[in-house]
Amino acid sequence: MRTQERGIMKGFKTIAIILFVASLSVGCGKNNTSGDSSSTQATVGWGGFGGGTYVGGNGNSLPSNWMDIVAQENTCYQGGTRAATSLTVNANVNVGALYVGVTSYGDISVIRNENGQSVMHMYICPRDGLNGQGNLTSQVVVENSQSCPMGQISNADIQLGSQYGQPYYLAFRPIHIQGYVSSSLCQNY
Repeated sequence: MRTQERGIMKGFKTIAIILFVASLSVGCGKNNTSGDSSSTQATVGWGGFGGGTYVGGNGNSLPSNWMDIVAQENTCYQGGTRAATSLTVNANVNVGALYVGVTSYGDISVIRNENGQSVMHMYICPRDGLNGQGNLTSQVVVENSQSCPMGQISNADIQLGSQYGQPYYLAFRPIHIQGYVSSSLCQNY
C-alpha cells in the first residue's frame, strides 16, 4: 500500500511541475494570440498514440490520426494549444487497452498500461491563472465500449489550482454517449 501511495504522490508532484511550466507558457494580455483560429491542436504532440485495434473497444480499428479527430471534435473552449502531462493512476488497465475521455472544456485524456502501471496522459487546454498545482479528486473509472474502437473513461476528476483562489475542475467523461454526445470514431447503435 505504501508503494502505491508513493507512486500516486510522485504522480501528483509530476503533474504539478508540468502544469506549472505549462501555465508559464500561456500568455495573458492585450497581444495574446493563443485563441486565434490559426493555432493548431496537434502541435502539443500526442505521445505516440497510433492507430490499430485496442483492447476495450468494439474490435474495429482506429485510424492513425484518431487523436487529431478527437481534438477537432473537442476544441479548447478558449482556443489555444493544449499542454501535455501525465500521471500514474489507480485503474485496472490491461496491456494493449486504451481508454479515452474528454471534458466539456476540450481537455483530452488517454489511459493505457505502460510497463505494468496505468498511466493517464492529459492534454489540457489553456486557462487563465492556472498555477500548476493539481490533484486527482475521484477514483478513475474506465469501461469497455460497445460503440467505439477504444475503451472510454467514465469518470476521472482532476482539480487544478488557480491564482484567483477558485480551482479549476476537469471532469473527464466518455467521448461518445449514445443519444447525448457523439464521435465520428464511434458507431451509433
